[in-house]
Amino acid sequence: MSSAYSASSDLYAKKTGWIPYDDRTQEQKVLTHEFHSRIGIYGAEYLDAELPVQAYLPLLELKHLGKLLFRVFQQSGSCVGAAADRAYKHATLGDKDRGDLEELKTLFPFATYGVGRRKAGMNRPGEGSFGGAQAWAAEHFGVLALDSALGLPQPETRYRNWLIWPARTEIQWSHPSSWPIDEARVTEEANTNQVRTVTQVKSRQQLKTGLAQGYGATMASMFGSRNMRVKGSGDNAILMAEWNTTWPHQMGIDGYWINPDVGETYQIANQWSPSAHPECPFQSKHGVLGSFSIAAGTMDRIIGGGEVYLHSNTEGFPTRQLD
Repeated sequence: MSSAYSASSDLYAKKTGWIPYDDRTQEQKVLTHEFHSRIGIYGAEYLDAELPVQAYLPLLELKHLGKLLFRVFQQSGSCVGAAADRAYKHATLGDKDRGDLEELKTLFPFATYGVGRRKAGMNRPGEGSFGGAQAWAAEHFGVLALDSALGLPQPETRYRNWLIWPARTEIQWSHPSSWPIDEARVTEEANTNQVRTVTQVKSRQQLKTGLAQGYGATMASMFGSRNMRVKGSGDNAILMAEWNTTWPHQMGIDGYWINPDVGETYQIANQWSPSAHPECPFQSKHGVLGSFSIAAGTMDRIIGGGEVYLHSNTEGFPTRQLD
């Protein structure tokens, strides 16, 4: 089975927002080096484990929630915050799957994003960030539940599980100096729910091992694809993207599948709406839209030239005791 797809040009005018290493200031490069030195690389002690043929995190969503997670529909150059939101929720699901007693809540992603941008030396609201700054904010500041008592901006829900905040809200919350809620109150709330473990990925084996253990994953790179094609047939049909243009962009990694027809593939969750890419026969049968897959060689290039992180060990939101 084979079908071709070419995206319209307006899609690729969409805001992205990841700042590549070479485009960072000297201070931002130092922050990146310090961050990488501190967090290290995903541990080799895990890499001899026998891995399953497939580890697809939306299946954990359906297992624990009975439905898919809400996804952020990015409206400005906030891809670093939007993709991280998905990784944090997957990290909580993975912790839960391993036995932690915590409740998974819908998050408000843009406060953490704003703290990360300030840490990166950006002194006003705007667009763009990078993983080291974002991860620092998740660890030291934390994350916010959307239903907190702070009176956070509430999104519009579209397409069943996509959350949309206006671009002006994303921008307003992109730096604490413009928050409409007192920063001390916001910080006190976020500090109770921090993401304690972030680690670098330097090989596909590390990535597969982390995904199989239920870690949340992000990838940032210059990867871009202007055409996607369904490959394989029957139950093995899958939407594959080739690297043939550039996006300075961060997205989530939802899993991997060693496809019998296509080989080793990685499922990528974008934030550009459920209609940004054609339906993937494999992912859409689980209700997942706005996503695509890439081949092992493409993932090698992303790991080699971009930034890929695994997230776990969330403090999480405690489950409520039942009477």
